[in-house]
Amino acid sequence: MIILKRIDEYTSRILKGLLIISVLLMTLILSMGVFYRLLFDKNITMSSEVCNYCILLITFGGASYVARQDKQVKISYLF
Repeated sequence: MIILKRIDEYTSRILKGLLIISVLLMTLILSMGVFYRLLFDKNITMSSEVCNYCILLITFGGASYVARQDKQVKISYLF
């Protein structure tokens, strides 16, 4: 049982780190894309694909993290 708790703790830390990294990466790439577009009138070629993957990771990883913490999330589409 102790081994399973340690595995759960390590996977929780990895998931939390991935969520933090993906939010920071998405913020950095989107802001760099805005400045690059303003200065050079060109887009960063892979920015939309990387941000799509980050959004997927944040969505499903966040849902997994919330389920792991045994909490509920209320999502409102009208807001």
